[in-house]
Amino acid sequence: MILSTRQCRRRLIRLARSVPFLGLCSLLLTTLHAADQRATKKAADPSSSAVVLRVDPLLIAEAGEVWKIVASPKNPIWSGWNATGTPLLFYLPGEQDVLINHPHPPQGFIPYDGPPPFAGARLAVKNGPTLIDSDG
Repeated sequence: MILSTRQCRRRLIRLARSVPFLGLCSLLLTTLHAADQRATKKAADPSSSAVVLRVDPLLIAEAGEVWKIVASPKNPIWSGWNATGTPLLFYLPGEQDVLINHPHPPQGFIPYDGPPPFAGARLAVKNGPTLIDSDG
């Protein structure tokens, strides 16, 4: 079916007048505005926006999933142990350390709030020489 320019224009106008279409446009504009606001806020915060995660993000995401289970009062893996007080260290030898939920990160670590999310924990990153030099 081939439509003339006039027919296409009429269909677009009918579509634009429909409530679902307006709702979708409103949602899209709101989402774009919120993303722009987050980007502006991150650009204004030099501590976390300048950090690029070099440690494999999949490791941190997987640890986050395990954390959801073992960092609960009803830990089904180790009964009676709540992992919320246990810090984690991920590192890429000679390049980057990532501390998760450390109460007082050592000097040189800066807060990190980028992806991947790690629910209920604080992340801190340090680039350069790592706490452990070897891998394995």
